Amino acid sequence: MKYYLSVFLFFLLGLGLFAQDIEQNISYLTRLDKKQNKTETDIDDMLELCKNIYTLEPDLVLDYLQKLKPVIEQKKYYHGWDNYSFLILDIYRGKGQLQEAEKQINEIYDLYADKFTPEDKISVRLNLALIAAHLDETERSQTIIGELLPIAQTPFQKASLHYFRSGNYKKLGEYKLALSDGLTALDLYKSVNDDKNTAICYDVLGGIYGDIDNYDKALAYAKEGVEWAKKSNNYMSEMSLYNNIGIYFRKLNQVDSTLYYYNKSTELAKKHNRLEDIARNLLNMANVYSQEKQDYVQAEKYYKQSLDICYTSKIPYGIYINWFNLGNNYLSKKDYVRAKTAYDSASVYVVKLKMPSEDIKIQEGYYKLYKEKGDFQKALQHYEKFNEVKQNLNLEQQKKEIAELQGKYDIAVKDREIERINNENMKYRFRNRILFVVVISGIFGAGSLIYFLNYRNRTLRQLYDKNVELVESSILFETSKTAEHPQDNSPLRKVFDQLVDIMENEKLYKEPALTVDYVTQKIQTNKKYLSNSIAFYTQENFNNFVNSYRIKEAKKIILQNPSLSLNEVMYECGFNSRTPFYTAFQKNTGMSPQQFKDLSMSKIKKRAEGDEEI
Repeated sequence: MKYYLSVFLFFLLGLGLFAQDIEQNISYLTRLDKKQNKTETDIDDMLELCKNIYTLEPDLVLDYLQKLKPVIEQKKYYHGWDNYSFLILDIYRGKGQLQEAEKQINEIYDLYADKFTPEDKISVRLNLALIAAHLDETERSQTIIGELLPIAQTPFQKASLHYFRSGNYKKLGEYKLALSDGLTALDLYKSVNDDKNTAICYDVLGGIYGDIDNYDKALAYAKEGVEWAKKSNNYMSEMSLYNNIGIYFRKLNQVDSTLYYYNKSTELAKKHNRLEDIARNLLNMANVYSQEKQDYVQAEKYYKQSLDICYTSKIPYGIYINWFNLGNNYLSKKDYVRAKTAYDSASVYVVKLKMPSEDIKIQEGYYKLYKEKGDFQKALQHYEKFNEVKQNLNLEQQKKEIAELQGKYDIAVKDREIERINNENMKYRFRNRILFVVVISGIFGAGSLIYFLNYRNRTLRQLYDKNVELVESSILFETSKTAEHPQDNSPLRKVFDQLVDIMENEKLYKEPALTVDYVTQKIQTNKKYLSNSIAFYTQENFNNFVNSYRIKEAKKIILQNPSLSLNEVMYECGFNSRTPFYTAFQKNTGMSPQQFKDLSMSKIKKRAEGDEEI
C-alpha cells in the first residue's frame, strides 16, 4: 500500500513540476519579450524557451516568433534563423499547414542565403527537405539532400543527411539503399560519440528490416538501440524503440512479449507526460487484447482511455482510429448497437481528415455489421459503397495515404527527434537548463503537490454540485410523455415508457433481488424486448439501468440524511453488498460515496457557520 501511495504522490508531483516548468518558461519568455535592445543571447534564449513549450502552446509561440522576426532582422543575427526555421516547420506541421511553413522558410533562405554560414545554410535547407518528405514529395526531398551532401563539412552534418536520405529510401521501398545510408549514418554518429543519434539510427535500421519482414534482425537492431538510448538518457528514442520492439514481437505472434514492451513504452510516456505516446501505446495494447487475446472487455477499457486522451489533446487521427477499432471490438462481441455508434463516430472524423482510404475500412465494417444482423439490404448498400470508394483510389494514392497514417501514429515522435538533429550545438546549454530546473524543482515540490491536491478537491466539488443538480431533476430517463418532441410510437418505446413509469412510481429498484424476469412479468412483455428497449434508449444493460435509479436514490438519501452510515444508504437504495454499490456510485457520479458524503457534510457545516460558498 505504501508503494502505491508513493507512486501516486510521485505522479502528482511530476504533474506539478511539469505545469510549473511550462509556466516558468512562459513567464521568462514574456520578460525577455518586453526587454528593450535585445542581445543575440536574448534571441537565443527566447528561441530555446519557445522550443520548450511549442508542443503545448503552438499559437502562443507563433505570436512570439512574429515579434522576434524583426529583431533578428534588425540585429542581423543570421544564426537565429536556424532555430526559427525549425520552430516554424514543427508548429505548422502539427497544424497540417506545411505549405505555409515551406513558404516562410523559403523566404528566409532567399533573403539570407548569402549571409549564412555553411552549417546554417545546410540546417535551413534541410528543413525544406523534411517538408517535401512530409508532403510525400520524396524525390524533391532527395534532390535537396543530394545537393547538400557534397558541401557538408562535419561528420555530424554528413550523418544527418545520410540518415534523412535513408528514411526517404525506406518510404520509396528501396531497402538496399536505405540500409546503405542508414549504416553510413550510424558509423558517422559513432565516430563523433553521438550516442543519442546512434540510438535513433538503430531504430530506423530496425524499421527497415521490419518492412521486409525480417523481424529477428529488426529486433536485434532495436534492442541494441535501447542500450544506446539508455546510455545517452534519450527517453524519447527508448520509448519509440520499446514500442517498435512490441510491434516486431506481435508480428512473430509472441503476445506476452508484445504487451511487455508496449507497457515499458507506456511507463516512459507516463513518466514524461507524453500524452500522444500514451494514447498510441494504449491503442496498441487494446488491439492485442481484442484481436489476439479476444479479451474484449480489457480491450474496450484501453480504447476508451486512449480515446479520452485524444479528445483532450485534440488528436483527430487518434480519435478516428480509436472509434474504428472500438467498432471492430464491439462487432466481435456481437454488440451491434455500440458497433454502429462507434463506426458512425469514426466516419465523422474520416470526413474531417479527408482520408478516403480509411472510409473503405469503415464501409467494410458496416457491411460486416449488417450482414451479421441479417439486414442484407443495408449490408448490400455498404458493400457497394465499399467497392465504389475502393475503385476511386488508385494504387499510388493508397500507398501514400497508408504511409501517412502509419507515420502519424507510429513515428511522429521519432520524426521530431530527427528534425532536431541540426540543433545539437545547443544541447549542452539545454541540458544545463534542465539540471537547473531539477534542482529548483526540489524546493517547489511540496508546493506543487499541494496545488494539485487543491485542484483535485475543486474538481470533486464541481462534480458534487453537478450531481446535486441531477438529484434535483425529476427526470432520469425521458419517456414519450416527457420528451420535448415525442414522435416515437414504436413498440420498443412503449415498453421503455412502461419500464420508466414503474421505476419512477413503484420504485422497484429498491428491491435488491430485482430481476429481468420479474420486471418482464410486471409490464407483460418478453425478456428480449425489455433488454432491447433499455439498450436502444439508454445504451446500457438492465443492471446498469436499475443501478442508475439506485444511485440517484442514494445521493438523495445522503443529501437529506447525511448522518446515516453508507451501509444504511446502500441497503435503503436497493444494494445488498458494498462492491456493486461503490462501483456503480463511482461510475454514475465520478466520485466515491464517501467523497460525496464528506462534501455534503462540509456544505452543511459551512451553512451552519454562515460561510456558504458562492
